[in-house]
Amino acid sequence: MVPLQDAVSNPSLDMIITAAIKSGFKPEIERERKHPKTWHLEDGSGRILLAKKGSKSAALKRIAGSLKMKYKKKGR
Repeated sequence: MVPLQDAVSNPSLDMIITAAIKSGFKPEIERERKHPKTWHLEDGSGRILLAKKGSKSAALKRIAGSLKMKYKKKGR
């Protein structure tokens, strides 16, 4: 999980891909994949796969840090 103060509200798949690349990952992108909860939506979010480099929580925090620097609204 990512702490709330480091979270970005509703990031798009492209935002996450950009942040993953800036964090040093080489994501594998699967745009056609959908979360079971949103299978029926046309603009399904897709998913990215990352090569195993340490723990999942460490990867999430690195990507969240990149997202926060670029997309976090000021004053929040």
